[in-house]
Order: sequence, then C-alpha cells, then structure tokens
Amino acid sequence: MACKDHPKNTNLPDPNDSTANANLAREISKKIEEDPTNPKYFMERAEVYINSKYLARAEADLLSAIALDSTNDAYFFTLGRTQ
Repeated sequence: MACKDHPKNTNLPDPNDSTANANLAREISKKIEEDPTNPKYFMERAEVYINSKYLARAEADLLSAIALDSTNDAYFFTLGRTQ
C-alpha cells in the first residue's frame, strides 16, 4: 500500500493551537472511556497527539489500537510517524 493511500487527517486543529488540540483529545478520551474496545478512537486520539507533537502518547494509543485490531494497516502506518 502506497503512502498516498493514507491521507493525513485534515480535520485536525492547527498544530499551534494547543487548547483546541487538548479539547479534542479530551473529547476522544471520553469516547474511549465509553467504548474502550473500539480501536478507531485510539487512532483518532493518536492523530491529535501526533498533531501536537506528543509522539510517545500517540505511540501508546496506536499500540492499543493494534492490540484491538491488528489487521488495520493504517494503524501500523501511523505508528511509523511516531518514530
């Protein structure tokens, strides 16, 4: 699968807007609390963390997503962005 098949999430706040990124991460965290077996939420929050340059947090969320669904190559691709 080519890199072009994995577009960046364009719905993310400006990377310099720490308040908007933190608020979005909190919203997604609530979704995770409600449904901790949904890997999509971990991926969404990881993208916010990457956007905010919190790469260790993003890596942890991506590893959680992979543990829940190891068949989604987007999780592995995004994990590479944390290295």
